[in-house]
Amino acid sequence: MSSRRFPFPMPFGWFKVALSAELGEDSLLARRYFGSEVVVWRDAAGVAVCQEAYCAHLGAHLGVGGRVAAGCIRCPFHDWAYNASGANVEIPYADKPNPKARLRTFPTVERNGIVLAWYHPREETPLWDVMEIPEYDDPDYGEYEAFEYTIGTCMQEIAENGFDQAHFEFVHSHPKVGRTEKVEFDGYDRVVLTAQQFPSSKGPVDGRIDVVNEHSSIALANVMEHNELFLMPVWRALGKSKWVIEARQLPWTISATVAAVVVILLLCLWPSDFELSGKGKLQPVVRRQVFSKLDGDVVAVPVKHGEMVKQGQLL
Repeated sequence: MSSRRFPFPMPFGWFKVALSAELGEDSLLARRYFGSEVVVWRDAAGVAVCQEAYCAHLGAHLGVGGRVAAGCIRCPFHDWAYNASGANVEIPYADKPNPKARLRTFPTVERNGIVLAWYHPREETPLWDVMEIPEYDDPDYGEYEAFEYTIGTCMQEIAENGFDQAHFEFVHSHPKVGRTEKVEFDGYDRVVLTAQQFPSSKGPVDGRIDVVNEHSSIALANVMEHNELFLMPVWRALGKSKWVIEARQLPWTISATVAAVVVILLLCLWPSDFELSGKGKLQPVVRRQVFSKLDGDVVAVPVKHGEMVKQGQLL
């Protein structure tokens, strides 16, 4: 697989980080999402919160020994407290909090019994809201069940599978390949309507697979384009460079900067001898014209132009 397609980038959008039922009043869940560790908890009003898991002080993992108290998440190392917006609001042994100490906080919503957090590589605000499913609160419908599977794939391949109905016959033993009736995109929304035949104990059964994706499908394509922008590795590195001035990294940053300055000064001020060697041919840079001392006519020149001569040789 070409390096342009793999590894696949993380698409932006809303991601399920917890189920509502597993996030109690004082619960603190440690999860891994978006290529990093995050913590999920509820503030004093019961609103779900998703934040990066590392304390801005010295980097302790808030989900390992941390706790939720009085509407804040507290670090297990020095008990620094952070509110739902990620701001440090209390340091037990200090007169005031540290205004520069913040946790990255992901926009979070709770819909249909699921806690979802918004991720974007440039930390842009949500581009759409999460749809409500009326059947979730409808007493005429039963409760849904949640299952977890670990599969060797990535989100892009799962999304692409939604378009690939041709494999149903050969992988899932459908009687024949279905018929696509409609494929429609509207901004971030996608509608795919298909007529299918399903296998059964009594033979083929007519049915349908209609896919209505609000918002998710185009995010995959957009993030691929974003990932291929000119000098994107440079822009991404600059975007992430703010960590060097965070409170827990500042001593290291200062030390590294001082060391780099010292090395540069030594290279500029400390004299050092060095040798260069190479292969080549030498050619004279000073040439003299040769004239005869006797008067007369030149009848022959036995030496050609540019030819090397020796002392005493007849010219």
